[in-house]
Amino acid sequence: MNKIITFLGLITLFSNSFAYAANSEIQEKKAVYQVAKNYATAIACETTFESDGNPAMKASLKDIYTLSFSQNEDEGGSDYLVFWGGDVGCAGGSGTYSGYLTSVSRISSSRPFLVQEQDVLENVKGINPRFFESVAIAANKHLVIVGSDYCNCKADGGNNFPAYKYRYELAQVQGQWKLVNKKFLGKNS
Repeated sequence: MNKIITFLGLITLFSNSFAYAANSEIQEKKAVYQVAKNYATAIACETTFESDGNPAMKASLKDIYTLSFSQNEDEGGSDYLVFWGGDVGCAGGSGTYSGYLTSVSRISSSRPFLVQEQDVLENVKGINPRFFESVAIAANKHLVIVGSDYCNCKADGGNNFPAYKYRYELAQVQGQWKLVNKKFLGKNS
């Protein structure tokens, strides 16, 4: 009987530990969201963090992607990417709005979250951040982005209506995101 009680106690302990870890990651994502929102609204206008506009386009916790997570002070910190959109510099007009993947991290659980890089895709060639539709992290920690780009042909509908849709796959190579695969998905309708 004591072995059964001990076994059940261990199961409860492990279950609570997993629930705590999941809860802590959610708490971290809430803190990361606030840091990213403060940053974005300080440098840009018409951001996806603001309440006006299309509610389907509003940034939320689902737009925060975990690269690494650690609750243990000895294991280091946590790293996240936040997908958001806005007009950096508040220039206004056609072509000034873009999507961003901002790196937010902390070096240990006792430190605050800080923006590390405004846009991790800034130097990635072959991808147009103005027309991102979705961002995801695959099991292999690659970024998978679906978005549109121009074809420099008659099918393009001006500055705001690129003709072609692509699936981009990016991987970290020596600490930098690199485009490793670009797949044509078809024409935009």
